[in-house]
Amino acid sequence: MGSLEGASPKDDATNGGGGGAVVETPSAECSAAAAVADEMQEHRAAEGFPAIFIEDADAGKEEEKWVGQYSSAQSILLVGEGDFSFSLALATGFGSGSNLVATSLDCFDTLKKKYSRAELNLAKLKNMGATILHGVNAKTMKLHADLKTRKFDRVVFNFPHAGFRGKEDQMHVINAHRELVKDFFRSASLLLRPHGEVHVSHKTKYPYNMWNLKELAAEFALDLVEQVDFQIADYPGYNNKRGDGLSCDQPFMLGKCSTFKFRIGDLKKMRRAHTFGSVPSIGNGRYHPNSLASGGCRPFYPPPLAPERPQPRVAFDMFSVPVGSGFSHYDAVQRCLPVPGRYIHGRYLNFVVSWPLLNKLT
Repeated sequence: MGSLEGASPKDDATNGGGGGAVVETPSAECSAAAAVADEMQEHRAAEGFPAIFIEDADAGKEEEKWVGQYSSAQSILLVGEGDFSFSLALATGFGSGSNLVATSLDCFDTLKKKYSRAELNLAKLKNMGATILHGVNAKTMKLHADLKTRKFDRVVFNFPHAGFRGKEDQMHVINAHRELVKDFFRSASLLLRPHGEVHVSHKTKYPYNMWNLKELAAEFALDLVEQVDFQIADYPGYNNKRGDGLSCDQPFMLGKCSTFKFRIGDLKKMRRAHTFGSVPSIGNGRYHPNSLASGGCRPFYPPPLAPERPQPRVAFDMFSVPVGSGFSHYDAVQRCLPVPGRYIHGRYLNFVVSWPLLNKLT
């Protein structure tokens, strides 16, 4: 048994001639504090009080561990898992899966048929304390019985895909993908804790950049706070899968991709932008409410009144004077003359006759 590497002869003498452990000599201050504490405990025991045990605040606290962009201290919901290898990569790195809720759209039997390692990965996750849910639709997950009352620090959807319905650059395929991600953002925004984040890992080259994740997220007050390169090496054991078709268990080419991180923005500002209550009068105002919502100042001019529709002239008896029922345009400001009321069908009615009409009557 030799001395510790780099230790001085003085250190060896202190350690008892080459022992394997370094023994630190307590300082005078520490010894005095310990003596005072012992004396206080003896005094309390003599007075009949129970002894006080002081525990270290950090004792029993588990060390926070990181795997890629995720921490063991975060409550994480994983959406759209394939063979659950990403969830297992996190749980293995954390040393526990107790902070994970891993979900799939497929049921357990379908997963076993599609992915060769799904059953084994799920068994490992369960043994590590992870929560596993099947049949969870990313579009409506907020309504799921096991999720509707829960909140998470991170909601993660890796490489969302609506299925192979044509070429990826066809507009109907792009729109199908966008619809999936849009509905996911809607549900995910309702599952976040304060300062929580929604993460979407996604390819960034054409045609995948046509999905415009930032625009879709903004519809639900989710602001892009960071975009980082996705490195599969940061998640040892993760195997991305195609997830559909005959090659569902095969990986797909990642290429250049990123993890997009979104966080709930200023809800008050969002409400103000979509509230038209600040417009005093649509008829009298100069600005269209949509222009206020978009931050612009586009003048608003109300459409002209529809031209007068011809009215049938049916004579009726008002004070025994035949008067037409049609309407005519007069000046904007007209002088009116009150006329004494009369009983008509048992009800007393007042009348106001405008000057043009009075001229006709006279």
